[in-house]
Amino acid sequence: MKKNLLIFLLTISCGVLMAQHSIGMIGPATPFGWDADTNMVQRDSVTWELDIFLTDGEAKFRENDDWTRSWGGVDFPTDTAILNSFDNIPVIAGQYHVELDTAVPEYRFELMSPMGIIGSATPNGWDSDINMYPDQSNPNAWFIVLDLVAGECKFRLDDDWTDNWGGGNFPMDTAEYNSAGNIVVDQAGEYFITFDTATLIYEFRENVNFQSIGLIGSATPSGWDADTNMVKDANDPNLYQLDIDLIDGEVKFRANDDWADNWGGTDFPSGIAVSNSPDNIPVTAGRYRVSFNVETLEYSFTELIDYATVGIVGTAVNGDFTTISAMDKLSAEDYSVRMDLSSGDLLFVANEDLAINWGGGDFPSGVAERNGALVPVAEGDYIITFNSVSGAYNFELVVEFDAMALVGKSGPFGEWPSDGDMGAVDLFLEKDSENVNAWSYSGVELGNFADVEDGGVKFRADTAWTNNWGAAEFPAGVGVANGPNIEPVAGTYDIAFNDVSGEYIFSESSATRDLIKPEAILLFPNPADEQITIDLSVLEVTGEMDITLSDFQGKPIRQTLHEAAPQVTLHTADLGAGMYIVTIRSENFLLSKKFMVK
Repeated sequence: MKKNLLIFLLTISCGVLMAQHSIGMIGPATPFGWDADTNMVQRDSVTWELDIFLTDGEAKFRENDDWTRSWGGVDFPTDTAILNSFDNIPVIAGQYHVELDTAVPEYRFELMSPMGIIGSATPNGWDSDINMYPDQSNPNAWFIVLDLVAGECKFRLDDDWTDNWGGGNFPMDTAEYNSAGNIVVDQAGEYFITFDTATLIYEFRENVNFQSIGLIGSATPSGWDADTNMVKDANDPNLYQLDIDLIDGEVKFRANDDWADNWGGTDFPSGIAVSNSPDNIPVTAGRYRVSFNVETLEYSFTELIDYATVGIVGTAVNGDFTTISAMDKLSAEDYSVRMDLSSGDLLFVANEDLAINWGGGDFPSGVAERNGALVPVAEGDYIITFNSVSGAYNFELVVEFDAMALVGKSGPFGEWPSDGDMGAVDLFLEKDSENVNAWSYSGVELGNFADVEDGGVKFRADTAWTNNWGAAEFPAGVGVANGPNIEPVAGTYDIAFNDVSGEYIFSESSATRDLIKPEAILLFPNPADEQITIDLSVLEVTGEMDITLSDFQGKPIRQTLHEAAPQVTLHTADLGAGMYIVTIRSENFLLSKKFMVK
């Protein structure tokens, strides 16, 4: 009896202690202001949580409805909680799931909002939405401040594709409901983003600290009279770059063509700049790629050398370090080659001179340095790229598939494959005997695309959806992994498809045009800067050529007519950074190629 009474008393005692221990939220952002706490729910011994609607204002956490122990902070929506801090946490109005971990300590305000933004330009990529804040003065309006990179995005409702908005131009336009196109963000930066579901108007307003960053000084073409403006990097809003011919002299960096903000230094070719320093950076004559980071103040002058050749050498290439295998020159600094490699090591070499080499210890990608470590390579078939200025290299493993097929409701079988059908409705293409990634087919009957019937076609490998390619463009385009359905027009076609580049062409079988395999055509430099050249010398070009330039969603940007020529040059200086597609039609051929703009 005494034992049971003791257990009963301990239980009551523990219950009283637990009831006396609480953590709540308090402040003008909470329902009771500074007058009373809104108590949180204890999830475990150190974690507390609460679903709550908060208004614009401030808030704190505190224990037992008392100021003996409280937590504040300076950042929102997440930060380290500071015990008994004088700082209040700034809050933006919205519905939140709030968590406080008293052990770390850390707080997190997770916005619970039906409207989100998603895409490769956002921090979460295409994996998940970043919720937007509701505008308290307009029930149809939403906003958020977000760091974006160059890429694409869309707005969507309830973390689902049933209701989404895309299309249009950047940084401001009218969105299209359930559009196949994405909004293309061509410049990284911090943006204040707004979207109105009633008017469909959206805006990406960049929070810019500097309108421009330039290089000025006696070593520059304009001397001390005027800046030569630098270009902001598409993926880093703090980084500016410039390719420029300099003479012996001095330079400085400055903002907005004014001396209010300028940076100097004493080191060359690289160093850390000093704000408003009296020192000028000494420069030796040459052609340089100049980089300056306005956040870290790091600068560098990398000499630009146009090497006659760049190749690779090593045990992974030919079993020794004596025979150099050449790479294809895409530009003055970009090189590429496809090659079967053995397990081993290699270096990049210029001008067939082993003394001019680059190496790096990382694989499959990294940044090589002059006379650096050997690049370790695993056996395989690779597309190898190398930049002789930045040292950046990449080894992309080429996968060989056993089978490639065209599938879809607009295809010859009139239906999509079902799980486990073992390719019953797959139209199998023929693998090229000289290129295991090139496929073709002659004389396939296609029907018209009908969106309401889940129409269209796609390419897929080995009778499975693990590897599939699609894009809306027809008759030529660039398929992307898990992309949208290709939208054909009814007719009889010959097909060419490359599973490495994703490039495809549907050429009417009755036409006099030749079906040109995409890999037969070379574009350089790729990535492009001011212009890109299309080498058509492998073709017998006749008649006038219709050249269409499109963005990566297939939206035409411009269309021009050119007389037949072995090479065609397109100006790209007005294009934002990103992926583009060029389609060329003539009386005797049709082709489509993708390329990058820096």
